[in-house]
Amino acid sequence: MKLSTILNAILITQATAALIGSNVIKNNARFPSAPIEIANLKNAKTSDEDSHSSNNTDSSDSSESSNEESKSEQEEQEEQASVPIPIQCSRGDYEIKNVAELEKLYECDDIIGSIHITNFLGPTIDTGSIKSISGDLTVTNAANLVRINVPNLAVIGGSFSLRELTSLTAVHAPHLNHVGSIDWKVLPILSTVSFETGIKKITSITISDTSLIGFSGFDVDVLKVLNLNNNRFLDSINSNVKGIQEKLAISANAKGVTVNFPELEYANNITIRDVSSLNLSRVEKVNASMELISNQFQSLKLPKLRNVGGTLSLIGNANLKDVEFNNIDEVGGGLMVVNNSNIDNINFFPKLTSIGGAIELIGQMKEASFSKLRLVKGSAKISSVYDSFDCSKWTRGNEETGSIVRGGKISCINGKKKHDLDYNENGEILDESITIIEDENKNSNKLKAGGSTSDAPAQFFLSTTVLVGMIVASALQLLFF
Repeated sequence: MKLSTILNAILITQATAALIGSNVIKNNARFPSAPIEIANLKNAKTSDEDSHSSNNTDSSDSSESSNEESKSEQEEQEEQASVPIPIQCSRGDYEIKNVAELEKLYECDDIIGSIHITNFLGPTIDTGSIKSISGDLTVTNAANLVRINVPNLAVIGGSFSLRELTSLTAVHAPHLNHVGSIDWKVLPILSTVSFETGIKKITSITISDTSLIGFSGFDVDVLKVLNLNNNRFLDSINSNVKGIQEKLAISANAKGVTVNFPELEYANNITIRDVSSLNLSRVEKVNASMELISNQFQSLKLPKLRNVGGTLSLIGNANLKDVEFNNIDEVGGGLMVVNNSNIDNINFFPKLTSIGGAIELIGQMKEASFSKLRLVKGSAKISSVYDSFDCSKWTRGNEETGSIVRGGKISCINGKKKHDLDYNENGEILDESITIIEDENKNSNKLKAGGSTSDAPAQFFLSTTVLVGMIVASALQLLFF
């Protein structure tokens, strides 16, 4: 064989090897994972069988390079797998007026923005596969709407607002557990609400003018606002909330409504009206005012309450007999115990030492006893129907301290006698008067037809004139006919 032939064969062999190597590199770059695994297994076998350090070094370098390439490819695959939210699901605000517009959102699991449904024409709203709404879900002015169904919705980041839906009867939200706030008003025949998993996170609840019969299903420790009013069939309100940061207001619900807050410890402001039973047994502090007005309960006991920052009012609770405020020592505002017709002895503030505003006690009480009270910074208005009520406790006080009222004026009525006093800041009397109150029924037997007895002569003259006129008219008729 000639030398040239041998050289040509060698060159062809080298070219072929280079071409094969090039294809292997290309394949490794395109599908890295399988060749890397095979290479690792081969390197491991070579490491066991071959003791040459140079081969081990080459194998290690190759493995590290392949691993780094694999990590880079894996990160790219993860980024590609994290598909961004479609643009149609993240437009911000959605104004919906019909079913077709709502169905365009069915492909969205998550809505970035708010959904506002106004003047909706259909009988049912269904949010389909939507699982979360970052903003608000509001439905207003839909006269034909009967049912709202949110079968997969778990989160509403903003407000869930329903207003002026006069035909709405049911809200079905089986998976809803996180809501920024609930604001439902003027839903006069709404009677069914389904929160099957229970609301675990919410800040404020306002429900007004519905036909709901019970309030429960909110498993939260703290609320900013809880306002339930004008729900004419709502006869049971139960909550384990521990704190109300802004306002607790309950009024004008069913006549026999029972209110139970067994875990409530503090509230900023409390207004309770028109309830038949009230449990606030663990309340320790009310930062602002506390008003209990026109209720039907017979017993009111707040054994742990120590401080009311604003005014404490008991007004018009017609059946109230048994009252206990055994530990309250300070009222930052005024104290009003007014027209509670079954309370005849105000003696249920045994530890009260200070009232930051005025005091007003009005009703059928025979006695008002505040054994620890040392200061009333405002004025005093006291009125009892009984002559035996002792006004001197308020107008004179005791010999050591004098009157405890430092607000300038004291007015005390016992029966028909009214005592008025003006004080200066040091408790010294500036002016004093005693007047007798006339009986308002004194003139009840006066003429019912018109005014006072002084009008009787004029009425008699008028009647006589009319009678004479009738006689003259009759005479003329006989003369001419």
